Amino acid sequence: MLSANSSVSWTKKHSLLSKWNILFDKSPEWISFKPQMGLKVYPCYSCKNMFSSKLTFQDHINRRVVIIKYKCIECTNTFTFYNRCSLILHARKHFSLSEGKINLANVDIFLLPVDLAGFARHESIPFLYDEEEEYPSDNSYINCQFYTPDDADKGKQMVTFRPFNLVFHYAEGSNNVLLVIKQLSLNIPLCEFVPQNHDKPAKPATNGHLEPEIKQEVEEDFTLPVISKIESLPQCSECNTTIEGPLVSHFQGANKPLDESLCCYICKYVAPTKCSLKAHVRTHENIAPHVCPECGKLFNSWTLLDKHMEEVCFHLSKQVRFRCPALKCGKLFVMPNTYASHFANHFQSILRCSDCSSNFFTESDFTDHAKNHESCTSFKTFNCTVCKNSPTLGEEKTTEHVNWHLRDRETCVYIFTCRSCRSYFRSTTTYSVHKQRCLKNEKTPNIVTASCQFCSQKIQYKEKDSLKVCTSCKQINHLRGTPGKSSDEKKSTCMLCKEDLLPENLNSHMKLCKYNNPIVTIHAINNESKDSDETSSSEPSNLDSSNDSLKTEETPRSKKRKRSSNSSTPKSKKPAEENDLQAEKPISFDGTYYCKLCDYKNTERSEFHNHVKTHRDISTAYQCMECGECFVVRPSLVKHLAHFHQVTDSEQYFAENSCYDKCAIEELENNLKLVPGEHKGPVKENQCSVCLEEFEDGLALSKHFRIHGMAFLMKKTK
Repeated sequence: MLSANSSVSWTKKHSLLSKWNILFDKSPEWISFKPQMGLKVYPCYSCKNMFSSKLTFQDHINRRVVIIKYKCIECTNTFTFYNRCSLILHARKHFSLSEGKINLANVDIFLLPVDLAGFARHESIPFLYDEEEEYPSDNSYINCQFYTPDDADKGKQMVTFRPFNLVFHYAEGSNNVLLVIKQLSLNIPLCEFVPQNHDKPAKPATNGHLEPEIKQEVEEDFTLPVISKIESLPQCSECNTTIEGPLVSHFQGANKPLDESLCCYICKYVAPTKCSLKAHVRTHENIAPHVCPECGKLFNSWTLLDKHMEEVCFHLSKQVRFRCPALKCGKLFVMPNTYASHFANHFQSILRCSDCSSNFFTESDFTDHAKNHESCTSFKTFNCTVCKNSPTLGEEKTTEHVNWHLRDRETCVYIFTCRSCRSYFRSTTTYSVHKQRCLKNEKTPNIVTASCQFCSQKIQYKEKDSLKVCTSCKQINHLRGTPGKSSDEKKSTCMLCKEDLLPENLNSHMKLCKYNNPIVTIHAINNESKDSDETSSSEPSNLDSSNDSLKTEETPRSKKRKRSSNSSTPKSKKPAEENDLQAEKPISFDGTYYCKLCDYKNTERSEFHNHVKTHRDISTAYQCMECGECFVVRPSLVKHLAHFHQVTDSEQYFAENSCYDKCAIEELENNLKLVPGEHKGPVKENQCSVCLEEFEDGLALSKHFRIHGMAFLMKKTK
């Protein structure tokens, strides 16, 4: 129990009426059960609930919902209880067979801290009835009466309890038998159903105040002999089946996207179970019942469900990814084609001899082996490093093998993606910790009401949503803009003049932007002839009469640098020239692709791509797949695509087109490993890699290599 001097801040309730409502308010009737002769149960003498096992009775008595401090006069001690049943069971020990009393002035009620609520055991709180049953040595009677407070004492300080007995009507063949409970244990309320006449003090215990409450037998045939509310099993709202285990296990199953048939037709999300898919689809359609697809919890409104999925179960951040099964890889991919391109890296190329079927991993090893045969050739085979004990594959079989891996749903996993920083996490625990610490955490989106684009029905969606299904016509609405949104909430920036614009005004602004067709004016500088021997300070020279603000003063240092020839022979003044530098116009597409680096043209995009790739160089790794122009860095290619080809989404363009030459980067890295002047190709033994001169031994080569200076020094430092 918690000490009286605990530092927890509690709210105390002083009203006698509020104490009555908390302690003695009648709870609703529990699920009825069918009694049987000799059936053993654990009754709660406070709320009249019956439990079939000791564990469920202990959970009921030890539940923590409120803090009740009771000063017991008979025990001369102050006790702390955490529910009303445990309080009344303690006070019942001091009740007589005729009545009992509780003084509400000795009862103080406090709010329970959140971290103490629940059923699990707590190290600072004793666990009631955690002991073995003790049975009486003789056949003595143990009080098994129920007590109820007198309604006339509601709002008073002293509350009187009246006893009564629960009598159950039981049909045994053609005879009707009245059953009552008889307590068997001294320390724990373990009772057994017996006929009423066997319970001797049952009749006189009523004392003329209350008649025995008779329970009629339930006609339905139950499989469980005793059912209470705590033991009641949850029911799935989707398939209407009773779930024996937790409801979250029924909705998540194995929590893997294994069945591709459970794919959402709107967002392509693959659900783990059919019930989860049904609940997920309704989150798009915004129709009842509002059930969480993760835990199966039911909500009264879509707003409460949306908040729950955003902050508790994180279903809105849950996505499906392809995970590479290779050892020490584990990379994640969204699209199957990118996953297939990556998986090709896990194939090991093997050269096989046509004569003896020997395998070699390098070309040089096969060349040495070919000397043993007169005429042998090599053909490439591939070995999958992911599959264990897999046979070698021909080049035509590799694509089929990759597709086999793509169809393996065991490689698909769920991840949780942060909408602010795009980081991903494999579990809800790590994602919830990141979400609290994420510096880019976005604000809670507003709910927007708009009209359906097809049937004018009112629909509600969040500002960040890109699509919404109408509940009336079942059509998918693509949400391009948010109605009623201020211009400060969402803006697009012009790439040329850096002006903030609305998304719908960006295209019209690009035509009128002052930097769209730039005109640069170069003003001529008027240099007046001056005497080099003058020591007086000269007047500042102006660049142009119209630009009075651009003035520079001559310093004594600049005077000394003037040529003396300017004072003796004045040069003829050249007329001022104005050069108009205009940006090239965007390239219009007429169905034919033109290579900008040569005269090649073709209407087939794939053949045109194969041609422009021949223009790539080691120093220009990025290339425009529309005109073939190459670039050194990526930002230059992005600006080129936006201006000449009106490609605004560069990320999607790079994902769909092979704009990046990985081989060029690898070649550049290999060249950086070479010393200045070193030959790229292979050299013979005892041959100089710079001048390719051959020597008799390594000592002569080492002495010779000193004449190459920097190449010698850099090779020694490696």
